[in-house]
Amino acid sequence: MPKLLSPEQVAAYERDGFVFPVDVLGPDEVRALRADLESWEQEQGAAIDFTEKSKSYLLFHWATNSCTTPGSWTRWKTSSAPTSSSTTR
Repeated sequence: MPKLLSPEQVAAYERDGFVFPVDVLGPDEVRALRADLESWEQEQGAAIDFTEKSKSYLLFHWATNSCTTPGSWTRWKTSSAPTSSSTTR
């Protein structure tokens, strides 16, 4: 993933005041995080609801770390996974 904006993105920012989308995770990282979320939903027997979505940082360590620690999803991916009886991932 490039670390600089392309000329088109700079022009869009100057025109619109924002750039979208900005890729911050690669496809493999997204698949790993999505799999963890789907595993949690399977264990719960239901899809994540609004309350859990709005406080996902309490359920998933990677949600907190991905916002506060650069590169944390890579470390999460390579660390040992918690047991299915764990409340926080």
